[in-house]
Amino acid sequence: MRWWTTPGKKLRDVQVFVRGSEINPPPPEVVEMELKELLKWYHRNKKRYHPIVVAGYFHIAFEGIHPFIDFNGRVGRLILNFILKKNFYPFADIKVEDRIEYLKAINDGLKGDLRPFIKLLIKCLRTFTPNLKMGLWGTSAGST
Repeated sequence: MRWWTTPGKKLRDVQVFVRGSEINPPPPEVVEMELKELLKWYHRNKKRYHPIVVAGYFHIAFEGIHPFIDFNGRVGRLILNFILKKNFYPFADIKVEDRIEYLKAINDGLKGDLRPFIKLLIKCLRTFTPNLKMGLWGTSAGST
């Protein structure tokens, strides 16, 4: 039994829309399959790519799937931070004042450009660790 099919935890069975965003979640019939594919991607790539890229990609894809009727953002940010913590990074606290930048970065990511989300993520990580260096793009993080 999968965690999303246990009693009290249910994937959405209706089409949802994300207010203030260009996110166009898939129809409910394919949500479970999309989640399974995302988890397969994670297991194949968690050691292949930098942890911040893995966390960012996973978060963007999860938000694109939007598997629940409500609380997708909160669950997605919890998963994002779980991946970061598992790889010894601090929590990424995405501030409410960054909401517009956050939604735009997710939209850009869903169109194939992860860079705006990764840069936002690095900015959030540096809130807790100002001298954090990650070596993304061959330089200190966020300098490009």
